[in-house]
This record gives sequence, C-alpha cells and structure tokens, in this order.
Amino acid sequence: MESWPRVVVVGPGGVGAYFGGMLARAGAPVTMLGRPGGQSAHLATMARDGLRLNTVTFDERVRVTTTTQADVVTTADLVLF
Repeated sequence: MESWPRVVVVGPGGVGAYFGGMLARAGAPVTMLGRPGGQSAHLATMARDGLRLNTVTFDERVRVTTTTQADVVTTADLVLF
C-alpha cells in the first residue's frame, strides 16, 4: 500500500495494541491513545522501547506514537476502539 491512513487506537490494551501494532508493523502511522492524566507505565514503555509483538511466527518491536490527548482523533483517518 502506497499511502497508509493515520490510525489512532483508543485504549490500547491487549487487543487494541495487537491490531495497532500489526498495522504499525505493516507501515501505518499509529498513535496509541491512553487515559488522560499522564502516561501509564504501559504507554511510557511503548513510547520508550516500542510495542513488542511476540507471536508464533515473530518477536519484534514496532515504533508507535503515544499520547493522552484525545484531540489526536481529529487528525486520524481510522480510529480503533
């Protein structure tokens, strides 16, 4: 795909982080949106080290953007809940 949509994952728990991570791995620009009030340890680790995808066929880290600012959805082409 030549041009990926801008993706925002709202509440990147296990399922959201997986699908967002797979999209990021494929080349999409992905932002993980956490709860307001400061980044959780989960989001801070993703921001610092990338999101680890440990699957049956591969184990790697992908870069994602993280934020707690909900207005990021206004610039998204695709929002995953």
